[in-house]
Amino acid sequence: MADTAAHPHFPAPPAPAAAHVKAYTGLLRLAVRLFSREADTALYRQLLAADERFHAEEHPRFLDPALAREPEDAAVERLAEEYCRLFIGPGPAAPPYASAQQRQAKLGGPQARAMTAFLDRHRLRSLPQPGDAVLEPDHLAVQLALLAHLYGTCCGTATGGPPPAAAWAAAHELLHRHILTWTPAYLDRLAGTAIPPYRTIARLLRKVLTEAADWPGTTPPTATPRPHTPDEAHGAPMITVYTTPACGYCHRLKSRLNAEAIPFTEVSIEHDPDSAALVEKINNGNQVVPTVVFADGTAMTNPGIPKIKQHLARTA
Repeated sequence: MADTAAHPHFPAPPAPAAAHVKAYTGLLRLAVRLFSREADTALYRQLLAADERFHAEEHPRFLDPALAREPEDAAVERLAEEYCRLFIGPGPAAPPYASAQQRQAKLGGPQARAMTAFLDRHRLRSLPQPGDAVLEPDHLAVQLALLAHLYGTCCGTATGGPPPAAAWAAAHELLHRHILTWTPAYLDRLAGTAIPPYRTIARLLRKVLTEAADWPGTTPPTATPRPHTPDEAHGAPMITVYTTPACGYCHRLKSRLNAEAIPFTEVSIEHDPDSAALVEKINNGNQVVPTVVFADGTAMTNPGIPKIKQHLARTA
């Protein structure tokens, strides 16, 4: 297979503005907090402040006005009771697990296994944030926390994740192959049975996820680059190499990248429909490998090492 010239991705819907993604990431993180544990005084005050700040705008209230007039301790206790009624039980009204909504086994069921495989493939943590109770991989808070982390990585507000292009592709996969398979109907039911803030976050989250579903999967938002730490500058993978196990050209390219000490992330398209679709889009409908995608979104088909080095130097 001969070398081909570098080319950008084929035309796709425009990427969302980084500021827009950041705003939605903030809402996702609030949802993680609401779904992962009971309300406390700090959360109550945060919600109260949000309602006061946006009182003059068309903004759905996080707290019922009658509840906000109660003594703080009583209001927090009422929210804790609602959390337990909805998510803990006994007999929770709206258990926030994909497995529960699809009537599957929670421990080790298909949904949990699929999420565990996703986490392993992308080397991601499953806990929403340090200190939380350990939640199953198909818990809504876990999935939203991962989505927020990946979006934050794309926008430069989170560290420790994959390169922006890989993070954006992973977020697209997480949203379409996991979150959206069960949350639209679940959030509609939750909004119908819960009181604010759970009713409010269900409606806002439904809107955010519906809009995010239309974002292109291969065009991350433009973000102000953050300075690399010394370790990142010398070791972070800046390219993703899409391969198949039987491809000799793929093995040759990987060997040369390793010999040149060029970090890369390998993704096999053999059992990954989303990655296979991306490769087809880049290569006029053909699954041609190896296909290399750089952090800035530029793609090359079976490039030589000089071309890779040239592009990395140009975008450093």
